[in-house]
Amino acid sequence: MKKLFKRLLKSAAFNAVLYWLAAQYIRLVYLTSRKHMDMHESAEPYMNGDKPVILAFWHGRLLMMPYRSPP
Repeated sequence: MKKLFKRLLKSAAFNAVLYWLAAQYIRLVYLTSRKHMDMHESAEPYMNGDKPVILAFWHGRLLMMPYRSPP
């Protein structure tokens, strides 16, 4: 049984399904979450992509960073 489980974990098809499920979960969390961004007016050129920027965010929001969009 243990050998079968290890073989399953190494399977490309199993990993593809697992990654797809994880992506769907992240999308579900995004779609069902409230969105709020606090931004000072001097930050607008950076957030709109007019100037280079380094973002800082709470580690608990890491999964939502791909969905970060300009205001």
